[in-house]
Amino acid sequence: MNAKRHYSHGKTPAAIWGSVLAAVGFLVLAIGFVMPLDMTIIAVGAGIVLLAIVVGGTLHATGFGQ
Repeated sequence: MNAKRHYSHGKTPAAIWGSVLAAVGFLVLAIGFVMPLDMTIIAVGAGIVLLAIVVGGTLHATGFGQ
């Protein structure tokens, strides 16, 4: 049996949502650090990054990832 495995190269919903949410979270974190150290914005950015990890992992576990 010589079946070829299909690779999606990160074009799955889990990879896309995880990457987009992580990018938004890091952008919010960067804005929070550049501003006069507003801890609320930094906490929101860190929360978005953690949400990206949870969403990407959950989507992968439910079959929307590779």
